[in-house]
Amino acid sequence: MILGIDLGTSSCAAAMKLDAGLRILSNQAGQIFTPSVFACTETGQFLLGEAALNAALTKNTVTIVDFKRFLGSDHKWQIPGGQISALEIAAQLIASLNQDCLKTINQLAKECIIAVPAHFGFRARQDVIKAAALAGLSVVRLVHEPTAAALTLFDNLTRDGYFVVFDCGGGTCDVSLLLKNKTKLRVAASAGDENLGGNDFDRALVDFLRDQIREQGFKDPYDDAECRWFLMQNAEKAKRELSVCTEVSLQTPALSQTGQRTTLEVSLSRGQFEAITIVLVQKAVALLECVLHDSGLEASRIDGLIMVGGSSRMPMLRNALKEFSAQEPILAKNPDESVIVGTAMLATMVETKQEHDLVDLNSLALGLELDDGYTHILINRNTTLPIQVEQFFTTVADQQDEVEFHIVQGDNALAKENESIARVSLRGLAPSKSGAVRIKVVFALDLSGILTISANDESSGQVQTLSVLIKAKSTQSYDKELEKLRLVHEAHRIASDQALPAELRTSLSKLAHKLAQSGLSRSGDHEKDALQTALLGSKVVALIVECQARLREQSSHKRLKQ
Repeated sequence: MILGIDLGTSSCAAAMKLDAGLRILSNQAGQIFTPSVFACTETGQFLLGEAALNAALTKNTVTIVDFKRFLGSDHKWQIPGGQISALEIAAQLIASLNQDCLKTINQLAKECIIAVPAHFGFRARQDVIKAAALAGLSVVRLVHEPTAAALTLFDNLTRDGYFVVFDCGGGTCDVSLLLKNKTKLRVAASAGDENLGGNDFDRALVDFLRDQIREQGFKDPYDDAECRWFLMQNAEKAKRELSVCTEVSLQTPALSQTGQRTTLEVSLSRGQFEAITIVLVQKAVALLECVLHDSGLEASRIDGLIMVGGSSRMPMLRNALKEFSAQEPILAKNPDESVIVGTAMLATMVETKQEHDLVDLNSLALGLELDDGYTHILINRNTTLPIQVEQFFTTVADQQDEVEFHIVQGDNALAKENESIARVSLRGLAPSKSGAVRIKVVFALDLSGILTISANDESSGQVQTLSVLIKAKSTQSYDKELEKLRLVHEAHRIASDQALPAELRTSLSKLAHKLAQSGLSRSGDHEKDALQTALLGSKVVALIVECQARLREQSSHKRLKQ
């Protein structure tokens, strides 16, 4: 059983094939989408989704949104008792989605396919795979979000030709040009922006409303947590309502200069909204222009332009794309669900070994930094996946016994302007004059956009496979860190069970924080052992609590029958 997962910036979802067909799984609240929001309370309790949103105004609670934009980075947020990374938050949400699977079919999934933005960087992809591993899931494949959406729409494409999938979600915007030829679907070109989505339109509105409030003599709403939160909620509400009406009136809290709390009414028209966000719309249209330029295709050659993602509902986006392409964009029937349904469709195809003629590509170039600081590209962007490329390199100094490969991602001629992926070394070269050593380097990029490098010193016959892991860590270090994070994650998951005694939940949270802050040396083994012991005890208590609940339920049923 392979679970399909859409790990969105604003919300996430899981879907799978059941007897009745594909189904998007419901969470504990009965909703098919879980807000991609994390919160940590003053006592160290982790909250996810709707519960995290509801706790946003609780004193000393840290609430984190848009964490997906930090995947692949070293950024960490300060939370009560320690720190947390985007990777760890992603793991929490993926595990929560797998719990929805358990609730639906009484079984946890062990494998998954996860949809990611087409322009997701290499390190971000690695973080997604690692987060899934922390949640107990093996990633069979990463699929690009617009490609997944295209699978959903495939049967509705009644003719062959070139089709554009414009995917604008909460945090990212991807545009892919696809060629449909009978049963084959090939991605011809792709462009994207990881910092362009519905949340950016929200922020533009927040800035506008914030200025309106201050111009009327009130305090800056950012100085008050409650005013700031409601301002953000009102901005999102206005964006949604202005997609179907021409004017909205918002009630937003405000503070006078003396600190008196009041409610302020602010009106906003669709025309004002469009003027405020015109730059964002232009950036979105530029992505379509980039795709057509890369493919060498004129806009008139497009046979269909399909919009998916929640933000595609905004009329100004549709109008701008229509003006550029000279054709009416088609809004998908369920734009929010296109990616998750397509991901589940691919999961079913892989699981049942169905033939699927789906050809995707990498969206970002990969190369090596040369000794002069320039980038030597080995795999160009918009190259069909999977791909393997080999080239020969040599040493630059006499008696050089080691070569470092600095792997970068991006098209910039200067390596320092591209994203640094990793630095890996080939050691033990036979001492010789510069240029005498002949090293064959092979770049292999799989369907998920994950890179493996092998280097062969043909002078000595020495071969090294240099698998690029997060920060080029050794496998032993990687596995040890993974084990530590998995324990921390499991402790927080159990600590969120309200049925357990409060004292036990607090103790688990504290031990988890202590282990999370420890290093990977022997000194961290004490914290690990303590947490493992506490986890074992808590699971016993959880089993007892569950048995007691079932006994009460059976007793209740008996009383009802009498």
